[in-house]
Amino acid sequence: MSSLTLDRMAEAIADLMADHGFAFIENDKLPALAVTLQGFLETAGLPINPPVANA
Repeated sequence: MSSLTLDRMAEAIADLMADHGFAFIENDKLPALAVTLQGFLETAGLPINPPVANA
């Protein structure tokens, strides 16, 4: 699992959380979110699909 994929996932989740009014995550906190996501995905045994290019 590449750090670029995790970074993109963290940014997407941070944007989603902000869009729904749950929390605003500052850019300097995104690496911590990426590490947390990696731990969750590995512990849960969930694979990460490769990103799909926007058509």
